[in-house]
Amino acid sequence: MRYADLMLKRDKGDLAALLEGFAEFWKAIPKVERPSGSTATLANDVLSYRSKLDGLAPEELALLWRSVDWLLRDVAKLDPKSMVEEERVVRDPNALVPGRYWILPPGKFFPCDDHVAFAEERQNTFVDVLGLDGWQFLRAKHSGGNRLIPLLLEHGAAIAMIGKEAGMKVAGFQCSQVAVPWLKAKALRLPIPRVWVRVWTPGNAYNGWGSGLLFILKRGGRQEVV
Repeated sequence: MRYADLMLKRDKGDLAALLEGFAEFWKAIPKVERPSGSTATLANDVLSYRSKLDGLAPEELALLWRSVDWLLRDVAKLDPKSMVEEERVVRDPNALVPGRYWILPPGKFFPCDDHVAFAEERQNTFVDVLGLDGWQFLRAKHSGGNRLIPLLLEHGAAIAMIGKEAGMKVAGFQCSQVAVPWLKAKALRLPIPRVWVRVWTPGNAYNGWGSGLLFILKRGGRQEVV
């Protein structure tokens, strides 16, 4: 489906995903660095509708969609079409099969057999998305030991494992504090009953999946207070 058709359809789930994506971008900008004037007014007005979509008329939804589309493209420099596609993956209970994944902001899942090997093969993607210096990546890659994963976590990427325990689908994530806001929002929307995340602090030793503080986000389908 073309993005223009998505806009005409105006699926509220898609629109909610775009609003959340822009909200995460807007919150990450220090207030003194945010755009001012009419752009700031439009951004604040659009964000005020995040919890009001059900009460909007079709004409209001159309205007809101056009507004958030412009903010994402011209202010946040994000691709609304990709964001809609990624959100549909999150909402599809059959999309994320058991296995390993990288997740890059603002929440795109990349399936892989081995986290390190995949990152090495997609060096340009990780460097561009995370704003890394290419030499940083190469030094971590060739330094020996597991240095590459913590470097990428430190700069906002996350890793995931999806599997089954006692017949119930479970998703585990690992990230640094940089990725927590968008990753938590994304993880809670997954149609998976058990979800946990380990938050690793850069500067601490990194020893694989056991590194970081453990937080249970969902237990048996019930959201936990974190």
